[in-house]
Amino acid sequence: MIRKKIYWIVLAAIPVMTFLTIIAFGELYYRYASRGCIYQYDQEVGWVPKKSTHYSVVRPDAAGVNYNIVLSTDQHGFRSWGNIDTDKKKIFFIGDSFTGDPNMSDEDAYYDQVKKNLDVEIFAFGGGGYGTLQELIITKKYINIIRPDYFVLQFCSNDFSNNSFILEEKMIVRNQKNLRPYYGGDKIVYRDADVYRFLYANSYLFRGIDLSVQKMQFKIYKGYYPPQSLNDKEKTIKDTAEAERITQNLLKMMADSVPKETKLFTFTCSTSTSQEKEAWIRVTQKAGFISLPMVSEAVERSEKEGVVVRAADKAHWGSKGHHIAGKVLADELRKIMKDEK
Repeated sequence: MIRKKIYWIVLAAIPVMTFLTIIAFGELYYRYASRGCIYQYDQEVGWVPKKSTHYSVVRPDAAGVNYNIVLSTDQHGFRSWGNIDTDKKKIFFIGDSFTGDPNMSDEDAYYDQVKKNLDVEIFAFGGGGYGTLQELIITKKYINIIRPDYFVLQFCSNDFSNNSFILEEKMIVRNQKNLRPYYGGDKIVYRDADVYRFLYANSYLFRGIDLSVQKMQFKIYKGYYPPQSLNDKEKTIKDTAEAERITQNLLKMMADSVPKETKLFTFTCSTSTSQEKEAWIRVTQKAGFISLPMVSEAVERSEKEGVVVRAADKAHWGSKGHHIAGKVLADELRKIMKDEK
C-alpha cells in the first residue's frame, strides 16, 4: 500500500518537476541572452541605463553594412559625463533612444561630435522609449549637480504618445506602457499593472515571452496598435490634442527645473512630416526652448542624396547620421557662443 502511494506521488511529481526544470532552464537562457541589454528595471522611472557598463557589438546599418558599436556608461548611467568643475561651457543633453540606444559608439554619437567641434564639457543621458516625464525626472536629479550653461533636449515625435496614458492604452509595447510613469495633472500615476511589473522585475523568462508575443502582434497588426483601435478618428484627434497639452505642461516643468542662467535648446529626430514638426516647435517654444530643426533636416537631406544615415531598423540614426547631426548642432551652438562674447 505504501509503495503504491509512493508510486503515485512520484508519477504525479514527474510532470511538475519537468515543468519546473523547463522554467528554470528558460530563465537561465533568457538571463544569458539579456546580457547585451543596456537597460534595467527601475521602480520610479520604469527603466534606466545600467550604470558603469561596457558594451561592444557589430551591427548592420540600413544598407546591411556592418559597423562596430562600443558603448559605455558611467556610475550615473550617463553615456557621457564631463568635468563638473571646468571653466569651459557645459552642455547637458537628454533624450530617448536617439541619445541612449546602442545604435552608435560613444565616439560617433551626436553629442561627442559636438565635443570634438567645440571646446566644451558634455553630459549626455538617454533612455530608449522615454517620454518627457521620464526625462524630467532624470533632469531634476542631475541638473543642479551639473549646472550646465546649455540644456539640450533631444525630442522625437512619438514623445507625444509616450506622454499620454490614453494613447498608449492599446499599444502592444507592454514593457513600456506598464512600467513608465505618466503625468496625472497634480501627481505621477502608473498603470494598474502590479502583477506585470512584479514578473518583469523578477523574471527574464517572462520578459522574453512578452517580447516574443509583442513581435508576433507587430507582424499581425503591421504596427504597434491594433488597427481597430485607430478607427475612431474623432476620439484619436481629441486624445492627440490632449497629449500635446500634457507634453506642453511637462516641457514647461522641465524648463522651470533648469537654472535661470541656463539656455534651453531642442532638436528633434525627424522633421520630414510638417504636422509633427510644427507641433514640436509649438510646444517647445511655448515652454521657452529654442528649436533647432536644421539638425534633423541635415540628416534627412543627406539621406535623400544617398548617404546611409540610419541603423538597421531604418528609423534610428546610425553612425553617419549622428556625425551629420552632431556637426550641425555644433555649428549652431558655436554661433550662439560667438554672439554671447
